Amino acid sequence: MDCTTCYCCMPRCPLFGQVAPRAQFTWHDWHRQAPRWRCRACRALISARTGTAYAGIRTESTIYLRGAVALAEGMGIRATGRLLDVDKDTMNHWLPVLGRHCQGVMNYFFRHLHLRECQLDELWTFVAKKEDHLTPLEKLATVYGDAWVWIAFSPVCKLVPAWVVGKRTLQDARRLVFRLKSATDGSIPCRRLVGGVWGVGHTAPTKGHVGVCPNRAVTHRPTCATRSSSKNAHTVGWST
Repeated sequence: MDCTTCYCCMPRCPLFGQVAPRAQFTWHDWHRQAPRWRCRACRALISARTGTAYAGIRTESTIYLRGAVALAEGMGIRATGRLLDVDKDTMNHWLPVLGRHCQGVMNYFFRHLHLRECQLDELWTFVAKKEDHLTPLEKLATVYGDAWVWIAFSPVCKLVPAWVVGKRTLQDARRLVFRLKSATDGSIPCRRLVGGVWGVGHTAPTKGHVGVCPNRAVTHRPTCATRSSSKNAHTVGWST
């Protein structure tokens, strides 16, 4: 753990946000396998875990790290819990902590990416139960049921610069395009993406040389975006 990036997190402190060598700390103790200091200016207690994925985690750091690696490799929650002898509820607590930290790190580093090509696609899954089995109240909550993972993928760099988890709606498609736009430097040769985001989109044909896809409309014409509607669900296909 790099302790040189620690800073006082108290907004009222005159040294707020200052890291070494400008930060003024004195040694205090060890807590949960991490050092803690006290700020000389405001006397606040500073932990080396503050602002990291280890903040608020009571599990031993080595076990927590092994669990994070296993989850990142695609291992299931129950399987990871059995492997590490950790309760599945604890694993469910780790997931949002790791997810929020990874999202923050990605937003910080994935900026002004020079990508010449990017593909948009979606993956289907469901939460708790499928959409057809939801009660009217559960449909209003929009928490359970079908879930779509919108992905922007760069086949050249093998990179996923943006993704969105939501429903199969035009709103979530636009969210994906907005995130992709904020992560790139505008070098992608695409002039029209989902109406209202990068210009005005157009309706893609569903027959002819383009072909028909039961779940989404995808066009093979270069530098264009498509939008189609089926059962009040809007989809996006983009090929550059």
